[in-house]
Amino acid sequence: MELGGALKFRAPAVGLTLEGNARALLGHTGDHRAWGIGGLMRVESGADGQGLAVMIAPSYGDATADPQALWDGLRAGRTPADLRARLDAKSAMACRRRAVAG
Repeated sequence: MELGGALKFRAPAVGLTLEGNARALLGHTGDHRAWGIGGLMRVESGADGQGLAVMIAPSYGDATADPQALWDGLRAGRTPADLRARLDAKSAMACRRRAVAG
């Protein structure tokens, strides 16, 4: 059995999104444990599509949303020592091109 949960907060007026998730594989025979936690913070550019957009998503363990990947990790012999912290980050800048009178 797998247990998981997620929370999401959006504030579209300021372009902010916050997410958090956790998951664990329960009721599995043997010494295998699979779990993970993760989060996301995204700040998007303005309503006009211009400005800076930033996304930061830290995670630890197996925070994947795919239950099959959790089981595949157990079959591959992954152990708690294999758990690693990860940080994904992206940024982008959008600006409007000005027309040149000529």
